[in-house]
Parts: sequence; structure tokens; C-alpha cells
Amino acid sequence: MSQQYPEKSASFKLVKRFFAGASAGTFLALIYWSYSIFTHSNPSIVQGIIGVAVLSITAGLIASFTSVDKLMNSLPWI
Repeated sequence: MSQQYPEKSASFKLVKRFFAGASAGTFLALIYWSYSIFTHSNPSIVQGIIGVAVLSITAGLIASFTSVDKLMNSLPWI
């Protein structure tokens, strides 16, 4: 009786992968931003927000089209 549609399940999986990648990208961007504060290289708040947004969207797109494991393997060690 309860039948799942394959396209709805596939789109939900794609969105879930995107948000997993975006959260990983946001986490890494915040770490890099904190390192810039540690080295006394003060970027403006606008540059920081744009950097976090670009990195999180890029990581989300990579994770949604490939996989989260491939994204994590391609990131450098911190």
C-alpha cells in the first residue's frame, strides 16, 4: 500500500548529499577563517561570508554529483 516513488527518493538523496557536503564545506571554511584570525590576517566580514558561501556551495555540489566519501578523500588534512 505504501509505495515510494523512485524519482522522489532519488531527489531526496540528492538533496541530502548536497546538505552533507555543504555542512562539511562550511565547517572547513570556518576553520580556515579562524586560522586567518590566528595569523593576524583580518579579512572583512563580507569576504568571510562570501568565502564560506562559495566553499560550502562548491562542496555541496561536489558531494551531490559524486559522493560524500569522494569529497572527504579529496580534501586536504587540517
